[in-house]
Amino acid sequence: MAEKKTKRVFAGYYERYDLVNIHVAMVVDDVDSGEKIVLFTYEGKHDDGKNHAISLKSFCEEVEYHGNVCPKFKRKTQRYKNKYYEEELSDAGLKVPRRHVKKEKPCYTIRTCRRCSSYEEYAKDMCVHYSEDLNRYNQTAKMKRCVGVMGKSEFAALKEDLTFLQDCFNTSLKQYLPMFKMIYVKGVSIRNCAEELGKNRGSIEYAKKKMLDELAALLRYRDEIDNTSRLNMNYSGEEPSFIDRYR
Repeated sequence: MAEKKTKRVFAGYYERYDLVNIHVAMVVDDVDSGEKIVLFTYEGKHDDGKNHAISLKSFCEEVEYHGNVCPKFKRKTQRYKNKYYEEELSDAGLKVPRRHVKKEKPCYTIRTCRRCSSYEEYAKDMCVHYSEDLNRYNQTAKMKRCVGVMGKSEFAALKEDLTFLQDCFNTSLKQYLPMFKMIYVKGVSIRNCAEELGKNRGSIEYAKKKMLDELAALLRYRDEIDNTSRLNMNYSGEEPSFIDRYR
């Protein structure tokens, strides 16, 4: 029979099977054995002002209590926030429980495509707003009415630019696709992107600049082939108001 996988333990509040509350500060490794150790303190009337430790394996065990088998410790996600206690944890260099805030549904503001006066700005604008524009396109196609764009002509421009950008990253800019997804789709920082791709920060910043320059050149080439200009030299920098949309 396969050994049961040890569950992951997070910094935060837990309740022991006998209703004793604790706060887990962090999980560390024993330098001699490599065994993972859970550091915690007791809370409330059981608080003795000391730090305690227990092996991760023991922490995750199940126990028999009043004839029932239950986890030795159960995580408490709904917990009163004690800012003074959490300040003490922070000052001691220990992790403070994270508060997960429910994400609100995106509110689509009106977006004007092709509002840039140079191809360099155009390339950056397409990348920065890629995720929002893709959501606008998908919502418009799904609901069969314009969502976040002003009319059919703007939607057509949005669709054309999205298709062009996706084609570029499947062909000419394919080498930059992993970096593009991390920075502009997932919102990963340059530093974290560099760590995940096994490069230094300077090389990622250089690659990002080179990618935008090459995209700008492709946008220019597209206009030359089509004998038109998709730049906007007269753009005021202001998005249309909700009322202007329906004028």
